[in-house]
Amino acid sequence: MLPKYKTVLSNTFTNDIVLGAQGDSTMGVIAGISYLSSLPGAKNAAFVKAFESRYKRRPNFIEADLYVSLELLQAAITKAGSTDVAAVRKWLAGLKTDTIFGEVEMRAADHQLVRQMLMAQVVKGEDGKPTFEIRAVYPGATNTPASSPECKL
Repeated sequence: MLPKYKTVLSNTFTNDIVLGAQGDSTMGVIAGISYLSSLPGAKNAAFVKAFESRYKRRPNFIEADLYVSLELLQAAITKAGSTDVAAVRKWLAGLKTDTIFGEVEMRAADHQLVRQMLMAQVVKGEDGKPTFEIRAVYPGATNTPASSPECKL
């Protein structure tokens, strides 16, 4: 594709899970990515270090999303002072908390998680293999559409 087109954008055809199998075929592709282990921030660095120590590899976006879900649940339980479902649900609605993604918000209007997104490009890593390089980090407030007034959650 790249010899034929000046710019190629990916909406999930390449990500940190499949990149190794794609070889050089995606070199130069620009991708909207929800998470990369190279995301800046102390919380993410600690998460990556602990994950690598245990699993001998870097975490991918699926594992990061799952971890953030647990961070949100823990924050709501802490604020509720209880594991009671109704109390936790109440605290999740509108919850703002610091996660491995940075500051996130569980929007009360529609339960949409307002979070950062990354723009990354496939480049040759130091080892000569394709890797993602973060080009931009977009805060959740700039990349999440407004909630629909029709939503009745």
